[in-house]
Amino acid sequence: MKNILIAISSLKLWWGAEKVATTVWNKLSEKWYNVSYLTFYNTSTEHSVLWQKICLNESPTDNIFIKFYKFFHRAYHISRICKQYDIDSSISFMEESNFPNILSKLFGNQSRTLVSIRASIEETYGNLYKSLIYILYRFADMVIPVSKEEKDNLIQNYGIKFKNIETIYNGIDTFFVKDKIQEELIPGDVSYKNHFTFITIGRLLEQKNQQLLIRAFHTVHNIHPSTRLLILWEWPLKQDLIDLSASLWINENVIFVWNTNNPYKYLSNSDCFVLSSLFEWFPNVIIEAMACWLPVISTDCKTGPKEILKNEVKNFLAVNTLEHCDYGILTPSWNKETLTKAMMLIYEDEQLRGNYKQKSLERTKDFEIEATIKNWVNVI
Repeated sequence: MKNILIAISSLKLWWGAEKVATTVWNKLSEKWYNVSYLTFYNTSTEHSVLWQKICLNESPTDNIFIKFYKFFHRAYHISRICKQYDIDSSISFMEESNFPNILSKLFGNQSRTLVSIRASIEETYGNLYKSLIYILYRFADMVIPVSKEEKDNLIQNYGIKFKNIETIYNGIDTFFVKDKIQEELIPGDVSYKNHFTFITIGRLLEQKNQQLLIRAFHTVHNIHPSTRLLILWEWPLKQDLIDLSASLWINENVIFVWNTNNPYKYLSNSDCFVLSSLFEWFPNVIIEAMACWLPVISTDCKTGPKEILKNEVKNFLAVNTLEHCDYGILTPSWNKETLTKAMMLIYEDEQLRGNYKQKSLERTKDFEIEATIKNWVNVI
């Protein structure tokens, strides 16, 4: 049985990388591996892990010099822990952990180092981080991006050798989802009676572009008053989005649900999932919506949606172009008119909606957690 160290900033509940790290590695630890988790920050709500968790109890900072120091401080601890627990592979998630994981070699870490990239490098990082990625990542034993598009970018622009890189998609535990779907809506929860509900899930950030979705929904709702929009989760733009809904006189039909620990019961009771992001890493939420039997509309952003809905990575949509893909509808980023048109189509065409619901269930099978686990086993 191998000993594995997972290095990640935190295990904050419901965040994407944290969710993948615990879902996949808890499954693996049940059979094949002793898995220890190293986190840098404690949070009030966390994913549970089967093995031990070690936390450095750091304080968050925006100071660039302190951040730079922390890379080496974390690297030292990764090396120390790998020696102490006889770690075979140290696996890190996201750049805050990836840089120290590679730098731990400077402190004598003999473990196999694997770095998992969860972001679109070109869209997410400035020149400093891009430079560090270019310098450091070629020293990792294996680089694991979460999308094929990012894999191509790393090979072409960051000098990663083809033999040292492998795409592993995020997996979904459909049995867990089915169990969560059964949870009843409690009194005071959202009522779905006599409404057609569009739903989106994501932190309220500029990246997610919920403003575009609210404006598109405004047009749809004026034509079809029985529609409404459900927005889950919280972040800095909460009040801005509430104010935008009020200014468009649709605030009673745009419903916000904050920090729920079970989004699946909301997904399963809704009628269509919409992603309006400007860029993504690999949007797990699309697969989760599909597992809840929802038709999906998504902007054709970097990276991920096209790979999920069409199984392709290139040739982004032209402005004002709407594309019916194998598993959902793609619209260009920033284009309210085409997003509105897609939402109207799903609402008005019951046959189209039913077809995409069935396709969603079919596509979910390609991202079952067992396939993800096999891929991780192959690269360790």
